Amino acid sequence: MRTVDFHTGGEPFRIVPEPPVELRGATVAERRVFAMGDPGADGLRRLLCFEPRGHADMYGGFITPPDAASVGLRIVPEHHQELIALGREIKWALDADPVARHPTDERLSGVYGTILYEHLGTTDDGALHQRNVTIFADGELDRSPCGSGTAARVATLTASAELASGQTLVHDSIVGSRFTAVATAGPDGTVVPVISGMAYPTGEHTFIVDPGDPLTPGFVLR
Repeated sequence: MRTVDFHTGGEPFRIVPEPPVELRGATVAERRVFAMGDPGADGLRRLLCFEPRGHADMYGGFITPPDAASVGLRIVPEHHQELIALGREIKWALDADPVARHPTDERLSGVYGTILYEHLGTTDDGALHQRNVTIFADGELDRSPCGSGTAARVATLTASAELASGQTLVHDSIVGSRFTAVATAGPDGTVVPVISGMAYPTGEHTFIVDPGDPLTPGFVLR
């Protein structure tokens, strides 16, 4: 089984270009839900992301067709344990709140992650500059500035009038990598973030499973 590994702003990511399991659904969201409940897809996730082939913070994805219809703490590595604890505490305090319910898709309800940030002023060319850390899932810390987290910050900062139309958000991560983003107007008053960043390949891997390996599909120690 071949995978391609990247890091995106320091966040490791393992891609399965040709998943050997069927992922049913008409949209990416439906295929995601199917994969979560399918023993074959979930077993493959465990095999590739759990130890000893991965680790507790390993992230990965299956390549699937796109939707047809739509295309007190410092944010520094030395404080990562405290940041994780605070992020998890905030997540579970807010997860059941009515404000965390999605208006049209219940699958997206709840709080998946927490963003903690530092305001760093503005750059010489007028961009808003912030540093953030995103704590998601069960206490995983995103090494990158976080793509979905950056999108959320763009929407929030636009709503609060802290990010002007056409103004760039310079979004740094806890390890010093950087995304930039601007808000474009979407339908019905929505915001469509446009985000730029870096990603570099780190290797290609061919995984095998010994039928006698007692640790298949793997384990996670946190």
